Amino acid sequence: AFGEAREKLRAFEKEQLESKGAGFVGLRNLFKLGKIRSALAESPVKAMALCEAELARCLQNVEVLKLLLEAARKADADFIVAETLELLVDFTWRIEYGDELAEVYRKCNRLEDVVKVYQRFVTQFPNVEEYKSKLQEAGKASGREKSRREDTAEQESLTLQLEGGIIRDAAQAKILIDKFNQQLQENESLDVRRKLANAYMVAGNYDAAAKELEIVQKALGRPDAQLDKLIEKAYLAKLDHNIDLLKKNPQAYENSEAQIAEFVKAREEFRLYRAQKRLRLMPNDAGLVVDLANLHYERGEYEIALEKYDSVCENLQKRAAGNLGAARCYAAMNKLSEAVQRFEEAFEDMLRVDRARLEAMYECAGCYERLGDKEKAVALYAEVVKNNVKFRDAKRKLEDLTAQ
Repeated sequence: AFGEAREKLRAFEKEQLESKGAGFVGLRNLFKLGKIRSALAESPVKAMALCEAELARCLQNVEVLKLLLEAARKADADFIVAETLELLVDFTWRIEYGDELAEVYRKCNRLEDVVKVYQRFVTQFPNVEEYKSKLQEAGKASGREKSRREDTAEQESLTLQLEGGIIRDAAQAKILIDKFNQQLQENESLDVRRKLANAYMVAGNYDAAAKELEIVQKALGRPDAQLDKLIEKAYLAKLDHNIDLLKKNPQAYENSEAQIAEFVKAREEFRLYRAQKRLRLMPNDAGLVVDLANLHYERGEYEIALEKYDSVCENLQKRAAGNLGAARCYAAMNKLSEAVQRFEEAFEDMLRVDRARLEAMYECAGCYERLGDKEKAVALYAEVVKNNVKFRDAKRKLEDLTAQ
């Protein structure tokens, strides 16, 4: 922001210069240069301030710019050095200023700007071989640096993907598991343990993942809903793995169908148990109330779910979720008038037309259709199709209704 502000200031000063010209500064310099030189010996910052005051009057004051450059060098103010050199190049076209400016950019690893410096000289003096040679060398250096940055960025991106578990490959996960375990031997870190747990999940070692997360949970010493959900996810992943084994090769196991049914039941009971436990530990978390209500809805326990959805509707952040869940409960119980009322209330808080709103509008349109309110059903289906013509079978439903 500071750099942008200075650029705007310099642009304004250049406009002033174009309108006034540089001739009127001569006499004033006789009085001010000595004062700036005296200040320079005392304080480079003070000298810079005096220079800025003069440059505000006329930017094309080369003698003041030289003193500003000297003061900025003494103050190690590379930004001001670079800016002053750019102005001196503009006003004098002396290559020594260009070379120094290029060196400042090299020190800051701004090699593309080094190229621009010499491009300006070659454009201004196309027949000077020295400038062409310097531009060529700068271009080569910039190209090498760009290639190095791209290689580094690619490697860093790969590392981040691996550490974030984005690349779901057991072999890569094994590399990270070894790395994180070595880090933990050197220094305890809850963040590394979380990453290690994620790597174990990718590798399919769900028990180890749960163990690492439970260590983190114990170390925190307080309930953490997201962490608890990750632990639950690890245990559920193990159950899902066992179910998949039974389904893929039922002949290898005795009473495989009964075992599958037992695992599925245990899975759902475990989800309910964890959700209820989280809510007991964090009773004021409205999000956990919605989570539990969703589970009851999935289980077909609509009255229980409805009670919990209603309980969060006073919470502004969860009101939309509460009304939406209640609407679906009423729809499942075939109480369609109550359902559309709660859908409409949910829409008031669902300002973004995202997939969740489209899904709710589609379901609400279905309720209106079942109620025989063709006009409202058509309006909602039309709104869904307008935002996403391929959303489920909304287009077909709209066409069928309008054809009637």
